Amino acid sequence: MRHITALIGRQILDTATVHLAAILPGHTRRSTHRLADDYGHPHGAGAIGPGADGLLRAVLVEALTTAPGPVEVLITHHDLEHLFGEMTDRVPLERFHNSLRVTDTLENAVEHVEERANGTERQKTPILWMATPGADADVVHQTLESCPAALLTALFKGPWPYGPTHVIEENGPRPRPHQPVSLLSPRQAVARLHATIPGA
Repeated sequence: MRHITALIGRQILDTATVHLAAILPGHTRRSTHRLADDYGHPHGAGAIGPGADGLLRAVLVEALTTAPGPVEVLITHHDLEHLFGEMTDRVPLERFHNSLRVTDTLENAVEHVEERANGTERQKTPILWMATPGADADVVHQTLESCPAALLTALFKGPWPYGPTHVIEENGPRPRPHQPVSLLSPRQAVARLHATIPGA
């Protein structure tokens, strides 16, 4: 009887997974490649244009939900609020407490990167740093220069004077990538975060 119950439960779970994958394409599979690899860079990269926020949300969500292996997403509370707006309170921070670090200021984020760069091998979980450097680009650049390339990938809002800057239109990056990139609205990003169980 327990075997039959377990079998039925598995069938229900498999069916739910198929339906969920149809609603939120891509969120249930673990990719071997990340958007952050395409648009971020160890020495930093920028994103500008009307679709930049949509790309940043997509990169953040993918890193937390489908990245191939553990990653720590580093972002300031100000940038999180900018990306999610009135949906910020719906971001399930507690669900991703092991992989999403939200700092009070950019200075705090810089200090965290420096501490991680000087840490032990056991602390070398790769970092995806998302920020808006603005006038502090030189300080951020110096921090990136001191970090091992294997430790950190950075993708910033706005033009980046020390590396590539990607132009993101409302319908996606320009020039068009080989694989389509789905830009996410705040509501779509929050829905995907809630639909994902970390580590699954």
